[in-house]
Amino acid sequence: MQLEDYLEFDNPNGIHIRDTRVNIENVIVAAARGHAPGRIVQSYPSLTLEQVHAVLTYYYRNRQQIDDYMARQKAAYDEAKRQHEQGERPDVVQRLQRLRAEKEGKVPT
Repeated sequence: MQLEDYLEFDNPNGIHIRDTRVNIENVIVAAARGHAPGRIVQSYPSLTLEQVHAVLTYYYRNRQQIDDYMARQKAAYDEAKRQHEQGERPDVVQRLQRLRAEKEGKVPT
C-alpha cells in the first residue's frame, strides 16, 4: 500500500484521512504538540494507529509541500473568520443567493 492510499485529496485545499472526516493537519499539529500516535488515536477514535503513522510518514516525506498546504489552509481560515467578523458574506453564499434569485426570476440584491 502506498502512503497516498491512506489519504483523500479533495482539492488543492483539502486533504483528509481516507474513510474519515479527519484532516491531516489535525494529526500533524497533535504530533507537533508532542502527542504520541497512541494518544492521537485516543483523541480521534475513527483513526487507526496505522493511519496516524502513515500520515506522519507522508508528512516527513513531503514536509515542504504539506507546510505550504497548511499555511494556505490557515490563510483561508483567517480570511473566512475576518469576513464573518466584519459581517461579509463569503463568495459561495453570494453565488448561492444569486442562483436562487435567478431561479425565482428575481434580480439579485
